[in-house]
Amino acid sequence: MALMLSEVYDALRAAQVPEGVARDAAHALGEVSADVRLLKWMVGTNVVVTVALLGAIGGLYGILFSILGRLPR
Repeated sequence: MALMLSEVYDALRAAQVPEGVARDAAHALGEVSADVRLLKWMVGTNVVVTVALLGAIGGLYGILFSILGRLPR
């Protein structure tokens, strides 16, 4: 899907940039914007999963040490 940032296109046209060049630049920036959005989603998901796993591991260690502390010596 080709995404074109109309604000960038309008600004470039106002700066007397030729139409083809302005259109190509707006498309390129739109693709970069979509890629950055995907990367932000991936990093956010990774952080949530990592925190959940660390919490689960910490809980398991807490249970393990609680059980080990109650065992007779």
